[in-house]
Amino acid sequence: MGRLLNFLVLVLAIAGGVYQLYLKPILVTAGLWRDVESIGNKHCKAVKELQACEKIVLHQPTGVIYLACSTPSSRPFWTPAVGRLNASGASFNDYVATYDPATSRITRLNIKNFGSERGLSLHGMDVVPSSSNPSELFVYLINHRAPLDPNSAPHVGADSAVEIFKTAVGSDTLSHIRTVEDPVIVCPNDLVGYPDGESFYFTNDHGEKVGHLRELDILGRKTTSVGYCHVKEGCKHAITKMHGNNGIARAQNDTFYVLNSLGGAINILDRQADNSLVVAEVLPTDCGLDNASVDSDGVVWIAGFPDAFTLLFKHFANPSIPAPSSALRLSINTGTSSFYGKKYKLDKFSMFSLLVKERFYINEVVLGTAFGVIVGPYVANIYDPRSWGTESAFITREVTRIVLATGLFAIGVELPKSYMAKHAKSLFVMVVPTMAIGWVIVAGGKYAKKHVPVNLRQILSAESAANDGLAFPFLTISLYLTVDANSRIAVSHWVVIGWLCLLFSHLMKFSHRRGYIDRESYVAQYLALAIFIIGVVSTIGSDDLLAAFAAGSAISWDGEFNDHTEGEVFSSVIDLVLNCACFVYIGAWFPFQTFNAPELGIVPWRLVVLFISILVLRRIPAILVLYRWIPEIKSWREALFSGHFAIFIASLALHKLPTPQVPPQNEEELLAACLEPIVAFVVLGSIIIHGLSIPFFSLGKTTLSMTNNLTNKTPDWMIGIRHASIGNSSTAFGSPSPKAEKVEASGGMERGEGPPTAALSQDLAQEQQNYQLPTTRSPSHELARPQAAHFPAAQ
Repeated sequence: MGRLLNFLVLVLAIAGGVYQLYLKPILVTAGLWRDVESIGNKHCKAVKELQACEKIVLHQPTGVIYLACSTPSSRPFWTPAVGRLNASGASFNDYVATYDPATSRITRLNIKNFGSERGLSLHGMDVVPSSSNPSELFVYLINHRAPLDPNSAPHVGADSAVEIFKTAVGSDTLSHIRTVEDPVIVCPNDLVGYPDGESFYFTNDHGEKVGHLRELDILGRKTTSVGYCHVKEGCKHAITKMHGNNGIARAQNDTFYVLNSLGGAINILDRQADNSLVVAEVLPTDCGLDNASVDSDGVVWIAGFPDAFTLLFKHFANPSIPAPSSALRLSINTGTSSFYGKKYKLDKFSMFSLLVKERFYINEVVLGTAFGVIVGPYVANIYDPRSWGTESAFITREVTRIVLATGLFAIGVELPKSYMAKHAKSLFVMVVPTMAIGWVIVAGGKYAKKHVPVNLRQILSAESAANDGLAFPFLTISLYLTVDANSRIAVSHWVVIGWLCLLFSHLMKFSHRRGYIDRESYVAQYLALAIFIIGVVSTIGSDDLLAAFAAGSAISWDGEFNDHTEGEVFSSVIDLVLNCACFVYIGAWFPFQTFNAPELGIVPWRLVVLFISILVLRRIPAILVLYRWIPEIKSWREALFSGHFAIFIASLALHKLPTPQVPPQNEEELLAACLEPIVAFVVLGSIIIHGLSIPFFSLGKTTLSMTNNLTNKTPDWMIGIRHASIGNSSTAFGSPSPKAEKVEASGGMERGEGPPTAALSQDLAQEQQNYQLPTTRSPSHELARPQAAHFPAAQ
């Protein structure tokens, strides 16, 4: 039996590694179990006459949009990019149309000089003004032709080519110039042309036209490529061994942007003298990406797939089923972090949920505890902290002390600058001796960041950190009745440590400006300071928990520390690892057998009644009465949400009490014997209840929505975030801050209406013309002004 369990543990460990390294990123990018919320649909207009349009190109001087369109009835049969190769159901009568957002006029262009009987099945497109005559336009089109024997298509794939046409501004005709065919053009998806009408780059979205090997690309198989063609020189691979290539866009300085539809990444490439491409940078995102374009201000616009499963398995089979789409805007980073090598700003405003942790609203605390119970002595008996001897209680206390103090330091650091001073009144009302387990489970999760308002999360974080530190002097009061001495000592040491850390903050700032400390060492202070503080304060016999929080708050008082560590994942990883390890330990530590000890007066129903009484009566009434004096709590629902969080857990008292005999000989021993099972049960109940708090208080379609009327005065809860402009400068929070924005729509540009490629937005098209990018440019990869800017179709 032991060998079997060891084997199962090994299998689970390997499976967990495979899942974390390979499967989870794939599922997250594909949008499995992801919730997609519609944003900004009221500003969008559906153009029902234009459907199944794969690519949209905006002619910047006139504002006219060019579209490569098909029919909804044809695409389910013939879409080579996703393996749909039934030529008998395809029309091969696709077309190019223009749409003028100013007049809503639609013009279907007439094809001339194109005598091929194999017709047009359009995919990617580019429209480029001629270098000799700006009113003359070259139109490059991907044409997925059926093979000469259409019935062989499932076995040999499409016979794809690139068609080059010519038109004029305002014309209703397309004149065919030439067809480009080459073995390098395997599975073309998108392309960018040059103003000579003879050369272009294109992406291959697969390395093979047909076969089961294509399906392995989703696992990271690098078979896609970018090709370069010139009508007089032929075609060649510009770069190979790429993954999931889809859309491609080009800036005027020949910086290329190639999108990964499978891995959700933006590949930034530089053109070489021999027309090859080299990868300069890769920017990860959290969803599959389709087409891209660069507008006249150098901003990259990207269409994405928030829910690839709906797109591939529902929408392509039945185009009447809408597939969610998203728009993302990428621009130059001119913020503080640009000085540390971050050339591009990618601010995500997505409403996505990540698998189990956010779809089922369960974070690492609940999962870690459950795993600890499973591997603990009452289930698999693989891991038993109580078998470590008589010092197991000491180990438990010190492990939880370090994790808790590190978490409290993190709270202090991550609060907006000067938060404690600006919100002193609210904190005074909120602070009572409670436990920060509620903050760990609720205020720190990604799902909480979506469904709990920022102001409420921050006041909960600050309050829980403060009352955690104050719990120690209150505990000693109840045990030794020495309130005056211990309180004065604790507070005095807290003040001293706070001022010392404030001075240390200025020292770090001075050292960084003089070049005495690099960024890696700066970030490392996050963990080093937390451990140093709790060590020093424990040595002098004061409250290390309160000191850790005070130190974190002092370090980030002026916001300098947060500015320099912005975007770093080091602290988040450390916090996550410590939380997971601690709660796995707690899960295995739980003394379930002591939850039923009639000789001590402990029975399950009494524990349940006690826990419910503490949960309901201890904080909720006070918060419901006082929430009107707490500006961060806007309503009685938020007051109820805040009030049920503080659970008083006096586990630190265990080491102050004598070891009980069996049976207990006096009241102190009886208290020691009863305290551990009671505390353990309250902790277990807290983990369960707090883990379910967000979904319980977020019942309903919109959960906890936030509407902010921005005025000239910046709200307090926005003090600690980077300001970002939205649209033009007249609607900005402050000075424009370049970024990438994601705007999602369910079923196209209008809620629930038509396929996602059937809709256009006058507002977004106008915004693309009006958006002003700050003049600061990246020295390495300038987003230059293109000759024809694209607006991506949201497939």
